[in-house]
Amino acid sequence: MIYVVRRHENLKIWQKSYDLTKDLMETTMRFPRPQQTNGLGSEIRRTALDVLETVMLANDTKRVAVHKDLDQTIDRLQVLVRMSRDLGYVSTGQYGLISERIVEIGRMNGGWMKKAR
Repeated sequence: MIYVVRRHENLKIWQKSYDLTKDLMETTMRFPRPQQTNGLGSEIRRTALDVLETVMLANDTKRVAVHKDLDQTIDRLQVLVRMSRDLGYVSTGQYGLISERIVEIGRMNGGWMKKAR
């Protein structure tokens, strides 16, 4: 398992996805308790982990379909984070910073997808 992670650590998109996931883990722990375990917080954490996992899969397979899956997961994360802003769980400022990072990861995947074709 350590080898698998190290193989992906040199990817800029993996590094940015990892840092975002770590920050979202911390942010969602400040959500209201019901949202932390079975609500929006847990969905955000799961989706952020899915982004990270799909980046690793895309690096292994080099298939465009995996990049499309990654795009969908990134879009889902963006919607969930927006919902957390609309419900007042994160400030507008926090939302802006998180959203910019998600968009950047999406752009990186788009460029990566073009190379995979």
